[in-house]
Amino acid sequence: MWWTAHFDDFLLDALREQFSKTDRSPLEIFDVADVMMKQMTESVIKVRDL
Repeated sequence: MWWTAHFDDFLLDALREQFSKTDRSPLEIFDVADVMMKQMTESVIKVRDL
């Protein structure tokens, strides 16, 4: 999907900024990002199927 590439870039930029402001490990941040991406994908599928 065309929007996922743009969303991935947006999300990675947001995570880089967040990582620079926190003492969390990159692994913790990317685990959260993985969960967020799965939730977004599920939401898009639900909307598409309406």
